[in-house]
Amino acid sequence: MASLTGSEFDTDYSLRGYCQRSGLIDIQGTEVNSRHNTVRPAFNLDLSKVLFTSAAVNGKASDGVGANALTKVGKDTSNEWKVTLRDDGADGSNPSAGKEHRKFKVDSVKTCDGKELDITYNGATTGKNEYISAIITDKPITNASAKIEYYGRISNCASDSDVTDTISVGIEGKLGDGDTLYLFNEQYNGDKKTDYASALKEIEIPSATGHDWKFKNFTWTGSKTDGYTKAVANYVCQNNKKHSTTADAALTSRVTKPTCTKGGKTTYTATVSGADSPDGKAHSESKTGRITKAKGHTWKAATCTKPKTCSVCGVTTGKALGHKWGAWKVTKKPTTTAKGEKQRVCKNNSSHVQKKSIPTIKPVKKVIPLLLAKMTATGETGLKITWSKMPDAGGYDIFLSRCDYGKETYTPKKIMTIKGNKTFSWTKKDLKKKRAHKAVVKAWVMKNGKKQYIRTSPMVHAYTTGSTRLYTNSKSVTVKKTSISLTAGKSSKISATVIKLRKLKMLMPESHTPKLRYFSSNKKIATVTQKGKVTAESTGSCNIYVLAANGARKTVNVTVK
Repeated sequence: MASLTGSEFDTDYSLRGYCQRSGLIDIQGTEVNSRHNTVRPAFNLDLSKVLFTSAAVNGKASDGVGANALTKVGKDTSNEWKVTLRDDGADGSNPSAGKEHRKFKVDSVKTCDGKELDITYNGATTGKNEYISAIITDKPITNASAKIEYYGRISNCASDSDVTDTISVGIEGKLGDGDTLYLFNEQYNGDKKTDYASALKEIEIPSATGHDWKFKNFTWTGSKTDGYTKAVANYVCQNNKKHSTTADAALTSRVTKPTCTKGGKTTYTATVSGADSPDGKAHSESKTGRITKAKGHTWKAATCTKPKTCSVCGVTTGKALGHKWGAWKVTKKPTTTAKGEKQRVCKNNSSHVQKKSIPTIKPVKKVIPLLLAKMTATGETGLKITWSKMPDAGGYDIFLSRCDYGKETYTPKKIMTIKGNKTFSWTKKDLKKKRAHKAVVKAWVMKNGKKQYIRTSPMVHAYTTGSTRLYTNSKSVTVKKTSISLTAGKSSKISATVIKLRKLKMLMPESHTPKLRYFSSNKKIATVTQKGKVTAESTGSCNIYVLAANGARKTVNVTVK
């Protein structure tokens, strides 16, 4: 039986019962050292369960709890000793006992440097007095003459998370040739008290693998306010996360002076070169400290063209005073062949003069107005065609035909000539009911005895009887705004709606003719797209006409400034 220099068993009994001469049993007992009535304490101890003995006081001394806890076992001169009993139910003799530490196992043993073992265990019993402990013997524990040279409590298994863990055991200078290291899970109860433990697990010492260092972070000395004076790079071993080392970093600093708007600062950079780094790689990190306040701007007053300006950095704020211009004065009049010129002077600063050229005078060209037609149903078989007056027209020709139907296409043919410039309507009768027709009106003049067309109206479409089973004619057109004011280059959208003759019927399909069409009376003043987008081109005014399929229309006046 191995011992920690010899031990006495736990005999903490102060009172014992005894049998008197009369045969009575004194169950109250008396002191063991009584001169008159004495008994000899005795108990039954199963020696096969004794793992080892130790001095009753300080026999299991440990250098704290941790990797370096293994402590040299001293000599015991008190002749009082205690036992550490195996409590793992290995013999199965008592089902209700011997099971507290039976699950303890050692899974793996590794070492990076041969000085410290990294041992992974599982199945530890946890509690206030539960530990993972170790001993070193000069011979295998099975040898009766084996002596325990070192003992230590490596880890306290106080919580449920300690059932499984990896611990480190320092063996440098403690494990000699022929020595054996054992690990066990024990309930350590203190001096003069019995301890209970698992079976001793012999630890085979593996070859050192060496450290696999990986950079973790930098630790800085100093503060943001006072600056930084030192930095250390930290590394963690990938073979065992509990192993760490450091390397001193080279510290440099860079000063950024304050500006008008930004404060100054000192940027510190810690660097570890690959040659000095345990992982062979270079690492660096920067921190900002010693921040100084911004200087603030030195302002110069605003002028006509410049806002308030800082004389140091040139930054501006607010707005310039702006010019206070006088009236334009023509300094050179334009002609039909040469441009003119005008200028104005700033009242805030007479050195500021603005000049503009005046375009040449162009002969005014007469704008020919649009010829607009409209076709409406009259009676059940008639279509009435009306049109706008064209100045100087000698008369009007009316062209009419059925609308295209299926694969059949029709071209309007001239069916009526109106001479003179006083009649602006004509009715075609005896057409088929509920049929779609199309028509155009052309204005003409006579030149050298020949008729010459000067304007053609947009084509208009309408049903006789005003509608069919599904479709109906347009009644009128409405717009949200009847006048628009724009500056050259700007645009605006006309919002228009067609009012139907019969509310419950549909308008003529847009695949046949657009529901709405847009026309400008003067494209030099304003143009318009077929989606109603008006773009101002030059100063003046004109009309935009919004036409339904049958020529019903609304006029929008456009003024360009």
